[in-house]
Formats: sequence, structure tokens, C-alpha cells
Amino acid sequence: MKRIGLWLAEPWDKNDTWLRVPVLKAGDRPVFGGVEETRGATPVKKGNVRLAVFSRKMYLLNEEFPKTGREILRLQITERMRQSGLLRDGASGFSYCMRPTAERDGRTLYSIICMPQEEIDPFIMMGLGQGVRTVSISPAPAAISGLMGVLTPEPVLAACFFQDILLIIVGQGGAPLYMQFVPFDTNGRLEEPMLAHTFEIVLQAVRRIHHVDVKTITAIGPNAGVCPEMVGGYRLWLPEWSAFFDMDDPSLAARYPALFGSYFVDRAFDFVPASWRLSWRIQDISRWMAMAAMAGAVVLFGVGAYIKNENMPLEAYVTARGRAITVQRGRLQKMLPDGQEKEAVERLAGLWSRYRSQPRLDSMLLAVSRSLPDGVSISSLEADRHVQNTHPAPAAGGPMAQNNGGPSGQQPQAMGSEGTGASSRPIPEELLDRPFDLSLELVTTGGYAQSRQRLEEAAAALCRRFIMRDVKLDYDEKSGQGRLSCRLSVKDGRS
Repeated sequence: MKRIGLWLAEPWDKNDTWLRVPVLKAGDRPVFGGVEETRGATPVKKGNVRLAVFSRKMYLLNEEFPKTGREILRLQITERMRQSGLLRDGASGFSYCMRPTAERDGRTLYSIICMPQEEIDPFIMMGLGQGVRTVSISPAPAAISGLMGVLTPEPVLAACFFQDILLIIVGQGGAPLYMQFVPFDTNGRLEEPMLAHTFEIVLQAVRRIHHVDVKTITAIGPNAGVCPEMVGGYRLWLPEWSAFFDMDDPSLAARYPALFGSYFVDRAFDFVPASWRLSWRIQDISRWMAMAAMAGAVVLFGVGAYIKNENMPLEAYVTARGRAITVQRGRLQKMLPDGQEKEAVERLAGLWSRYRSQPRLDSMLLAVSRSLPDGVSISSLEADRHVQNTHPAPAAGGPMAQNNGGPSGQQPQAMGSEGTGASSRPIPEELLDRPFDLSLELVTTGGYAQSRQRLEEAAAALCRRFIMRDVKLDYDEKSGQGRLSCRLSVKDGRS
């Protein structure tokens, strides 16, 4: 039996039932096997799997953002998700994938698909350690849009009829532009007037948001037979599926569009973390390196046996020299300092090395000032050190006030000394374990757009040198001032 290198799969219900399709030949015109239904914790026992997942808690956002760095864009998308009510329970509740779809007046329009993280995690961990590799997890709207993008470059309204719900997707160029769920009526149907009204609302929304006029409508999905051939004056488009890929029954692509679309989906729509894909590449490289190492070991064993016979005289000479070196080493060890002195020197050398690697406050301030564009100035700057140990070290000569990074106005904790002699001195290791932390507030004057652009440039420059937290951006129209406050800490202990 021919080994299958890639499978397409889709979870079909909550009873560990899967639909799967083997990819017999990859390429621009792939060859697919038949659709198979199977049950189990994984769709296959071994191999690479591309998953298409569907959730009624899935959301599609179309948002515009100014051109900016990746880190600032990530913060903006997270904030927009929070404003949309998706992150009421914390930023970890939803994961997203996205792709730019248009450029407008220096701003980029993104298609962003959000899905609950708790529904994605089981698929990422699926088959871990069992020879099953989930190479991609694509949301169903993106997979269906990818399939439509193969059929035609024109925008398409795809009405996906499932068992008890209608999923309407408008896609163009492989990216979903619009998505809407429509439940069936009490009889499990959608009458033609209701469908026509729904399609018209969707077409108007796409025309208003994306300035796209959709002329093509098609009905797909396992329950597509309930849709009439004419809906509100539109005759449904019936694609020639066999013209785009090879399989025994090409009409199965219309019945299971997300399953087959997982092969054609844009790779930007993928919920698999980048760190997982990197680890798989490392595993593949390690496997080939291990095989090469085994072959090299066999060769080296033979070469080593030959060299051993040729170097018997050299071995005797090295043995004699080893004995002489052992005697000389014993003499030198008697000349070395005792254990206590040696420990003190090694400790001092270690402390000096750690001290030189510590970030300096003047270097941090210089790095902050060099990161600010014209028109942005520092209105407030505070520096402190985090106390990481639970027993603060007292200063030599008496009590000392230590700022432990509390809120403004909070009294610092006093650290007193107990005892006398060496026990009352601070431990240098603990002092070096307290990294600097900067509380920074930037200000700029001008219009809202100009102030926002300046502060975003400053934040992007600071992100390249520091780790930013507690970022807050405000604008006061009365004074015409924009302010950005944040906390900075150095990356890798260096400024």
C-alpha cells in the first residue's frame, strides 16, 4: 500500500468522528482520494494533517490600521478585539490569524478571523508523540474562501448549508471579506424569500465595507439541496469542479468545501503557533543528522581500528609522558593557594564579570533619548530595581530605604541590619540580581494624527531595545498634547 504523505481532515461531530481525504499527488493540480469517515482521537494513525475547523463562536473582523511595526500592530489588533467584546475574560480567551486585503490612503485593511483558544488547543496537541503532525489548522471560512479563489478570481458569495445552520461567506482572492451565520426556521428550512432578503443584505454590506460588487452566488455544503436554483433573481453558479483537481467524484468538493479548501487555503490563515512549526523543522533536521552520524560512526570505527594498529609506538610514548605530567602536576598543586583563598578569588572574578554585564543606567537613558523622534520629549522618567529575593540585603553601616516598585505615594519598605561584622554587609550577588526598570512618560504637541504617528514611532523604536509593558496612549484635545506612558526593562540584561 502506498504511503500517504499528507491528509486533509475535518472534525465532523463531537463523538471523535472525522472526515479525511488523502492527497495522492500534490502540486498545482492535486490528486485526491475519496472522502473517508473514521473515529478516534486522531484522524490518522501517522502522517501530516491539514485541518479545517469550524466553530459557531468564530468571528470575522475587517479592520483598518496604519502601516506600523509588527509589535504595534499586534497591540492594536488585541485592543480592537477587546473593544469588540471578544476579550472580556482576558487576552488569552481568543486566538486570531489575519491577512491584508486592501490598501486605502496609507492604511491597510485586514481580514482577521478569531476563534476561542480552548477550541484550538486540542487540535494543536493532537497526536503529539504518536507520529501525527498537525501542519496547519485553518478556520473554515478561510478554507472555503481558498477553494473559491481556485475556482475564480472574482468575488463569490458562498452559501454553505450545514445540518441546521447556514454559513454565508463572501471571499475574493482566497481571503474572506464577510461572514454571517443564519439559523434555519423551525421546519429546518430557509424559504426563498428569506434567502433572497438575506443575500441582498450581505451584498449591500460587502459593497459598503469593501467597495466590492458581488455577481456570483453558489450553494455548497452537505445540505445544499435545500437551496433553490434561483434566489432573488440570481441563478446559482455551478462550478466545473473536475477542471481544477482530479478525483473519482469531484462533486464531493461542493459537499465538503472546508475539507478540500484546507489544501488551497492561504497560509496566513493558520492557528498553529510559529514555534511549533520551527520545532518540527528542527526535528526533521535532527533526524537526518542522526542518520548521517550513524553512517559516519561506522566509517570512523573502521578508520580508528586501522589507526590504532599504526600508532602503537606513539601510545607507549604518550603513556610515559602522562606519568611525568602527573608527577609535575602534584608539585604545582602544592604551590597553589589554599581552598579558601581560591574560592575568594573565583567569587571576586565572577562578581566582576557579572558587574560588567549589568546594564548601566546612563546607557539606558542614552538609549531612550536616541529612540525618540523629533517632536517627542520625556515628561517623566523614574528608575528603580526589582527586588527578586524574599530576604532583602541590609546596607553596610545601618538601615537603608529600598524602593520596591510600588505605586506612587506608597512608603518604601525599610531594611534594617542585624548583627555585626561580615553578616551585616550586603550580598553582592543579590544586588546584581535586581534589574533596572524604567517608568517613562513621553509627550508631544500637535494634531491627533501627528501626535499618534510620533508616539507610535517612538514606541516602535523603544521596542527594538527594551521590553515594553503597561503601554497607555492618550491625547488631550484641549492642550493639543499626546502622551504615551509605559514601563521599560532591558532585553537579555543589556541596554
